[in-house]
Amino acid sequence: AKVSALVSATLPVRRALIARTEFAALRAYASSAQSLDVTKLPHADGVLRGLSTRHLEGWTTEGLPVSMATPRFNDFDVLNELSDEVLGEFIEGLLEIRYLVCYDLSIQQHRMVKMVDCRDLLGISVVELLTKGLRMLKMLKRAIQKIQDGYPEMLHRIVIFNAPGAFHKLFN
Repeated sequence: AKVSALVSATLPVRRALIARTEFAALRAYASSAQSLDVTKLPHADGVLRGLSTRHLEGWTTEGLPVSMATPRFNDFDVLNELSDEVLGEFIEGLLEIRYLVCYDLSIQQHRMVKMVDCRDLLGISVVELLTKGLRMLKMLKRAIQKIQDGYPEMLHRIVIFNAPGAFHKLFN
């Protein structure tokens, strides 16, 4: 009963996204994609100038797709120049394409395929995150809520490494 309630709750979120015309090209690309190409996302040309997130070629030892982010390579000045709408559509597109690729891989492999997110925090300053990166942290928080609301089956694991000592306080 809990699972069906959770899945039912995701439907309005997914339907609203699917109905938006700006995602038609993304859905058409994803219908045959075997991997994630973030250059296909809405506003990718502008967002990727400042954002370090990339999807890696290859798989985990469990055969799951991997996404890697290294915040020390983010250009927060570039990201802060972008509107909330542009960043939001990019993130929504990222979630949707990840979902569609995982769904197609799940069908092909006859098992549930989920993403593994890796975050290398080496060289990132908590002070920088709380100043220049604060807006992106807020966007990340909203994205996590969107994952919980619309894509709960998509994320297998988040691996955070090289975290500074103050990192746990930031995410508490």
